[in-house]
Amino acid sequence: MSTAPAVQLLGQSSVRFTTPLGSVIVDPYLTDSVAETYGEELRRLRSCPVTFADLADTRVVLITHAHLDHCDPASVFGILHHAPDTRIVAPLSARTILLAAGVPADRLETARHEWIPLFAGVRAHAVPAVHPTPDREPNGEWVSIGYVLSFDEHRYYHAGDTSPAQVIVDAVRTLAPKVGFLPVNERNYFRERDGIIGNMSVREALAFADEIGLETLIPIHWDLFRPNQTFREEIELICRLESPRVQLRFGA
Repeated sequence: MSTAPAVQLLGQSSVRFTTPLGSVIVDPYLTDSVAETYGEELRRLRSCPVTFADLADTRVVLITHAHLDHCDPASVFGILHHAPDTRIVAPLSARTILLAAGVPADRLETARHEWIPLFAGVRAHAVPAVHPTPDREPNGEWVSIGYVLSFDEHRYYHAGDTSPAQVIVDAVRTLAPKVGFLPVNERNYFRERDGIIGNMSVREALAFADEIGLETLIPIHWDLFRPNQTFREEIELICRLESPRVQLRFGA
């Protein structure tokens, strides 16, 4: 039986999977680019737990969509400085942003809705995301996506930013991940009025996790920006009261 990768949460939706052969990072947001672009109220609530030098073993970066807290050129350049051979897999709008920022075209790859070999024993499969609607590019690519990652027999689902939808349930359930990283910064009128597109509520995330057959739910997208946060106590309370079949975890 193979060893599962070491999993490290880096804040917001950034997740690092480390194996003896290298690391995969999903949605690296390792800077304060959002605050620098949109204002101090979006300053990080906690510092990044790694430096770019720590990420020299990076083999692949997977990006789910074009929003700055998921597709941050400064973070990508920081990784490439220490790991210049890193492959970057992303949907069209994110590739366009990174290319315009100066990321070399030969580093960028199209996210595909089939198994993509990353390196020995590691594969990724794009799945749809609905953020906040099921949008596609003119060429048919999904605007927002998630990924199922396979490390030999160990499978993980990173939802990116999404609300629940049957098209996602159908795509993910067939790939049979057991651990899922789901965003729990719920959509609501006041956030959307301020330009913040939320995702699932905690209750939706629990129901969605059960629907797709997860054994473990790790909440993401709840801890980094004050206008967009969910409190850990709220997540834990709802989980305790709902008594779901899925196990709640806040880290690896």
